[in-house]
Amino acid sequence: MFSRALTLLSAGDYDRRGLSISAPVRHITLAAIRDAATTVYAAAIRTPLVRVELPRDGHQPAPDLYLKLETLQPIGSFKVRGAYNVMRQLSADQLRQGVWTVSAGNAAQGVAFAARKMGARCSVMVMNTAPDTKIQAIERLGAGAEGVRRRDRILHDGAVRSSAVYAFTDLEWPAARARLEALLRGVVS
Repeated sequence: MFSRALTLLSAGDYDRRGLSISAPVRHITLAAIRDAATTVYAAAIRTPLVRVELPRDGHQPAPDLYLKLETLQPIGSFKVRGAYNVMRQLSADQLRQGVWTVSAGNAAQGVAFAARKMGARCSVMVMNTAPDTKIQAIERLGAGAEGVRRRDRILHDGAVRSSAVYAFTDLEWPAARARLEALLRGVVS
């Protein structure tokens, strides 16, 4: 909910201070991060951290720049970590019922990959404007084609009774990501 009304300053321009949105704070414990770190590599791979040599700029030392090669993941993205971390915590009964998610990109591919790895059915709801390349990648990973692209079909394939896996609401998802960020900062090994 916006805390202030927008004020028109001039034609086509609004007071941007009125546009601030506060997001809820999510507290992810160090224990959750460590727990994720011990399990996500059943689905993800440890990707290298590669130092990039930059030229010096005059008398200034070149900044340290490292690339984390997440494109080497089975789905080409770090999203596999969070998806697997969420799904590994589902009960056997929840996995038997299947999982579903709403995404048109890497998060959907992460959920589809993790579902395939865990032997669970997966449905993905994507918007009609999703690129065919993304939809084909989701389908190649085993997501039910009946759940892709058509909102009316996903609601009738039994997915409504299964477990939802969301990239932005499951606390287990950012716990796996926090592990990656801590690695990059050198906080954990």
